[in-house]
Amino acid sequence: MSPVDRYAPGRARGAVRHLSRRALLAALGALTCGCARLPTSGAVHTATVPGADPDSLVQTAPGPTEGAGPELIVTGFLRACTAGFSDDFATARSFLLPDVAARWSPRDLVRVYQEADAPVVARAPDGSVSVSTTVIGTIAPSGAMTRAPLTHTETRFSLARDVAGQWRVAEPPEGTLLADSTVRLSYAARWLCFPSWDGRRLVPELRWVPSSCELERLVELAVAGPSDWLAQGVDSALPAGTTAEVSQSGPVVTVRLTGTGSALEGARGDLAVAQLRETLLQVSSVSSVRVLAEDRDLGSGASLQAVLRAPGDVLGMSGGDVVRGTGTARTVLARAQVLGSASGRWPFLGQDGRLTVVSGPSLVQVPSGAGSASVILSAGTGTGGGLTAPVADRTGWVWTAEDGVLVAVDAAGLRAPLTATWLQERTVLAVDVSAEGERLVVHHRGEGQDQVDVAVIVRDASGRPTALGRALALLPEGAPTVLGAPCWYDPVNVALLLPAQDEGGAPRIYHLQVGGLSSDQTGALGATQVAANRVDGTLSLTDASQQVWQRSGATWRVVDTDLTDLSYPLP
Repeated sequence: MSPVDRYAPGRARGAVRHLSRRALLAALGALTCGCARLPTSGAVHTATVPGADPDSLVQTAPGPTEGAGPELIVTGFLRACTAGFSDDFATARSFLLPDVAARWSPRDLVRVYQEADAPVVARAPDGSVSVSTTVIGTIAPSGAMTRAPLTHTETRFSLARDVAGQWRVAEPPEGTLLADSTVRLSYAARWLCFPSWDGRRLVPELRWVPSSCELERLVELAVAGPSDWLAQGVDSALPAGTTAEVSQSGPVVTVRLTGTGSALEGARGDLAVAQLRETLLQVSSVSSVRVLAEDRDLGSGASLQAVLRAPGDVLGMSGGDVVRGTGTARTVLARAQVLGSASGRWPFLGQDGRLTVVSGPSLVQVPSGAGSASVILSAGTGTGGGLTAPVADRTGWVWTAEDGVLVAVDAAGLRAPLTATWLQERTVLAVDVSAEGERLVVHHRGEGQDQVDVAVIVRDASGRPTALGRALALLPEGAPTVLGAPCWYDPVNVALLLPAQDEGGAPRIYHLQVGGLSSDQTGALGATQVAANRVDGTLSLTDASQQVWQRSGATWRVVDTDLTDLSYPLP
């Protein structure tokens, strides 16, 4: 197997200034809405589209004014880019020299900044115009968003006079620079759905597609297949060389595939329908999807989803017993006597009903209905500190870290021969598996720096894990130390607990989209750990006093006072 490399974001061109810890926290939690705040005075106007659906919006921006200086030209260009998805960037091109405008490709690369840190436009000593801001991510033509280091980045614009003597941009940076609020307004964040290695689940990958051509782009991207970081562990039922045409009649979408030959016969055709159907049903105007291979209707397809059932109530430890639920609704799943110890920690309930618990230096399992536990893994230490909280994927493989090294073990105690070169010389602190059981979020540390990455699980034909794919970074460089362990908040979001921005304040819960933006909320005061159910954003917090906090409306309330080591079963 070829080496697995770290999937690291690159830096934008120009000078870079690192942010303070407080600024990093603020930037990490940027979640905005509405029109983008612009570099200087002036506005981008939002209005209804004449003759269109009343809910449709169009943004407009003024073109260059006669006699405007270089700074105003660059400022106007940035403002016009914000409105570019409404006029196909025609106004933005008017700020460029004609030959430059003809070859400028605004969608080749979209650099995203947080609206709270609006670009600062200034004249540089060499006559160029500099634009400095904090780039938090980039969107490639494929719609894949990559997080960028949270640093102040300076970009230079070269200008020249046109034949009329007016200043115009002669050398713009690649692509466009947009506020995160503009991205949310002009793009739709949608899942591409790809079959798992065994064709039993769909694995989602988040992509950003222009709202103006959402349906067509989703079909194009579904045919193109998964990103490199995901491709090693998933399938695509659409063969290479496939082309697609899409049409819509009312709520019914028809996708006509050509160039497939006989590749979509039988089960492969069923997977292709599921892959396209579950991707396109996210579009609000679509309620039914019909797929044709050449002129042959592929039918209703396979019944596949990322999540098949609700995960159920939270699990935890109480007095040495494994319990499920909180307060008066608690039930006991396994007594301390069954576990063989009153010091059990970190229970996890698998889809097969097996209960996995850390017991002293060992990992033990209790099959459903069994009266005793069996050891499946023993760590090198005698204190239990050598094992992290376990999590079982849908094939029954249990993931944990033994003395900082990632381990996968089955119910018979056999270890998987894992390869993950990006974890070399790193200490693994925690892992969690996604709802469909095919992606891991890994919290690891090296040289005093925390990192949280997501990677796909690579398996052999029997389902045994053999490697982790490339790492997709979720935390920017220089982010603060993570409290507790990261967990899957829903199929495309990971929840993290990070320190309070102000001394004495409550910690913050960050929701990091895998391939997207982030949002945050205030946690409960004193919270030290977070657990989430991987499906719909349900989460619980615990503190040092063994209190369990859950959200009720806008406030946190205590739902239990004697529960530790929380987890949610795999759905």
